[in-house]
Amino acid sequence: MTRAEAELRDLAALRDAVAYEIGIHAHEVATYEGISWATVADALSISPAAARRRYER
Repeated sequence: MTRAEAELRDLAALRDAVAYEIGIHAHEVATYEGISWATVADALSISPAAARRRYER
């Protein structure tokens, strides 16, 4: 594996980890802190329906 390929794999792993943490935090603020799904969606630049589908468990 070249250095460039290794760097891309590292970036992909970082992207996945960040997406996971965003999901956890979005769920927690909407569920436990009373932030609306519309506000969560606005912060993430997605629709409220998409936010609910992605992050509501």
